[in-house]
Amino acid sequence: MKIKTKIDDWSWLWNVMDNQTRFLVANLVTKKREIEDVINLFKEAQQLGKPELMITEGLLSYHKAYNKEFYTNDQSYVHVRAERLTARSNNNKVERSHNTVKERVKVMRGLHNDKFATVFNEGFKAYYIFIRPHQALNEKKSAEIAGIDLKMGRNKWMEVMQNCVKAT
Repeated sequence: MKIKTKIDDWSWLWNVMDNQTRFLVANLVTKKREIEDVINLFKEAQQLGKPELMITEGLLSYHKAYNKEFYTNDQSYVHVRAERLTARSNNNKVERSHNTVKERVKVMRGLHNDKFATVFNEGFKAYYIFIRPHQALNEKKSAEIAGIDLKMGRNKWMEVMQNCVKAT
């Protein structure tokens, strides 16, 4: 997704999302949209292992980066390049998360610079996983569906920050 970072400047927001839980596995902000950027995204996503199915938009770098990061002799994955929103296999779920980001960034009138875009992106990831209820998940959070229970009280942002501090 293209995001505004300065008055006349743009960056790219990359997301890897689990299909069932809508859990944002990895995300990254970059200036370019090249194979090295996809490789860095996949390195972050490796925490869950090799995917069985990957649905992307048409950028050819995804397939090349996948082969570079995950290739083994027993290729047991399927890569589907989404052709359109109404296709049988599409990336609508990640596009929906992009719409949530676009709504927020529009109100903020852009993200002002690349460093702030990265900080915003990390905060958004925490919000999207642990705080935001998803209508398609029966108003549950991605973390709940993924089996992660932080036992959060009323101030969920404070709880997320405290858990982050404990983890470091």
